Amino acid sequence: MINTSPYVFRWLESDQDIASAFDLMYELRSELTRASFVSTVRAIESINGYRLVGGFESAKLISLAGVHNNHGLSRGSHLRVDDLVVTKARRGGGAGRAILQFLAGEAKRLGIPALLLDARHEAKPFYSKLGFEYRHSTPCAVLVDQLLE
Repeated sequence: MINTSPYVFRWLESDQDIASAFDLMYELRSELTRASFVSTVRAIESINGYRLVGGFESAKLISLAGVHNNHGLSRGSHLRVDDLVVTKARRGGGAGRAILQFLAGEAKRLGIPALLLDARHEAKPFYSKLGFEYRHSTPCAVLVDQLLE
């Protein structure tokens, strides 16, 4: 198969590469701060193997995903997509699909049969169009202190 995609994907491994992705990740996660971004990514990486992959067009970062391998009784083996963002100027042009296809190829290479993610309500049509199905319980969370009251 010949790659006709205009995008180049690579794992962001150095602190400099990770730092350079802050502005794009901030479009998705505005609670983050530039000062702690690299150390936060590194901390999550040490806990569960989280990694960032960047999608580049003409050497400019236009898409970004944060992922880690996971396995559970309810969902089996999967590549967990925790973060996925495409720069506002490039949304709707195929960059989101392309980065997910890259991740699917990586999962296949590793013998992982599925991608799994939590979709915000407004993103569900995008994921549905790509074949994602909503088949498990709705994710929910509670603060530990709230539950212990």
